Amino acid sequence: MKSLMIIPFVVIIFTNSCFASLKDDVKKGNLLYNSKKYAEAEKAYQEALSKNGKNGIASVNLGVVAYKKGQYAKAIENCNNAIASGSANLIPVCDYNIGNAEYRTGDYETALKYYKRAMDLDPGDKDAKFNYEYVEKKIQEREDSKQKQKKQEKQEKKDNKQNKDQDKKQDKNQDKNQDKNEDNKQDNKNQENQSKSDQNKENQDNNEKSQEQKKQDQQKDQDEQKQQQQKEQKQQDEQEKQDEQKQQQEEDQQKQKKEQNQQKQDQQKQDQQKQEQQKQDKEEPKDEEEDSRPESESQQPEERKEPQGLEAYQSPADRADGGEMSEQEAKMLLEGYKGEEATGSAVKMRKRKIDIPEPAKDW
Repeated sequence: MKSLMIIPFVVIIFTNSCFASLKDDVKKGNLLYNSKKYAEAEKAYQEALSKNGKNGIASVNLGVVAYKKGQYAKAIENCNNAIASGSANLIPVCDYNIGNAEYRTGDYETALKYYKRAMDLDPGDKDAKFNYEYVEKKIQEREDSKQKQKKQEKQEKKDNKQNKDQDKKQDKNQDKNQDKNEDNKQDNKNQENQSKSDQNKENQDNNEKSQEQKKQDQQKDQDEQKQQQQKEQKQQDEQEKQDEQKQQQEEDQQKQKKEQNQQKQDQQKQDQQKQEQQKQDKEEPKDEEEDSRPESESQQPEERKEPQGLEAYQSPADRADGGEMSEQEAKMLLEGYKGEEATGSAVKMRKRKIDIPEPAKDW
């Protein structure tokens, strides 16, 4: 917020040589004022006025010094003297300064008038406009404060009156009650003993009822607490059961999934073994002895006919050579046992390839 301020002094250039001394005094006062030497500046301005008592410039600046020193009445007086000097150019400045001084004295309405006149004489004076609006707001706030204070005072008076009326009413009721108490005093005294006895009995009954009620309430609280605990325990058991069922379901699903994967792997393994066996059967070479025999030997008559079909599977005990197995047959039988033990599939042991279909077996 812009603070209220005094328009600084106004310096006029003197052209007439007869006013040279007056000009020097005003100039000297201005220099001292700028240096904040207000007492010495005041003497310089007074010296100028002593040479020309109607000099408006000296009066205005003397008023400014008085304002700085807090002498607001003296500042207003000097500004009025400057207006009386007849210089029209000084009137807006003096009105503005008088408005500031009146504001400092607390006379907001008068200050507002001088700000208004300064604005009318100099419409471009923004400082006067600002201070006018500021003081106008202050006046409104003060007026609102007065209205509020009046309302408070009025309410206080109303409250005081109500309190007085209430006090009077209470006093009247007290007097009435006192008279009534005096009338009933004797009756109350006669009934006092009986009342005490009845009261004691009633108190005793009330105490018994109160204790009984207290026990009932305690029992009720205990039952409710027990029910609540049972309810919580039941909920906990149900939750645990649900968790166990959920866990069991997850384990069953994992187990089922694992079994499915194992079955799939076993099936794949069996298929792979079957494919390898079929491939081995297809790729098994023919008897090299037959293929490599010379033509002369092939034309010779056979000494012994090799068994065909199921006869190739006869046991060594049924063989004509007395049951002895050749080294090659023993080797093939051993490899068959190893393969059967490793894969769980049948190994077909034979001396040479036979042209009969293999029986389907579920190993």
